[in-house]
Amino acid sequence: MLGGRPSPAQEFLAYMDDVKLRLGVVRDGRQKGVDSLIVTDLIELARNHAISDAVLLAGDEDLRIGVQIAQSFGVRVHLIGIEPSRGNQSLLLMQEADTTTEWSKADIEAILSFNSTIAHWTADDSDVSQISPEVSAILDNVVDGFLAPLSQAERNSIAVLSIRDLLAPGHDSRLIGAGRSKIGRDLAEPERRYLRNRVKEQAGVSEPDSPAE
Repeated sequence: MLGGRPSPAQEFLAYMDDVKLRLGVVRDGRQKGVDSLIVTDLIELARNHAISDAVLLAGDEDLRIGVQIAQSFGVRVHLIGIEPSRGNQSLLLMQEADTTTEWSKADIEAILSFNSTIAHWTADDSDVSQISPEVSAILDNVVDGFLAPLSQAERNSIAVLSIRDLLAPGHDSRLIGAGRSKIGRDLAEPERRYLRNRVKEQAGVSEPDSPAE
């Protein structure tokens, strides 16, 4: 979690049914606190007999204590790595797990696909003018579909609750999630900004900091 707040993609996951999102903190370019959250979840779920098996896609030796305690409650722990993983996973963690599996590129491609995009973006690319007409047309349809079921009161709440460049949290995660679904990938920053600005425009929210078109 950068800057002390979840990203739009993380917010989207947090609102999904049957998903519990745990977030660490990124400090000085390094992720902090994730291992302890995994260990805590392993122990608590095992202690309460909420799981019979746990699958870990990880490799840090710090998780070993959580594996050991979970196993003491009768939980089987299955360790997965992504090829080439053997040099990146702790040998002690591998020894502790009940099973170890390495997924190849073919294994991943059987369950996930990559949708190449019309435009290529860099991390600091934020100019909405660079969005192609094809992509902007798709995003406009997303905005129309997002606003259509909203009552006037809900549209007004966008104006009241929007913070800086973001919409109110509930609106923001749903909008970005809808855009991601239509485009078939995570949205680049210019595309997220375009969606938010279009929603604000149509909901009657002024955007004084936006350059005139």
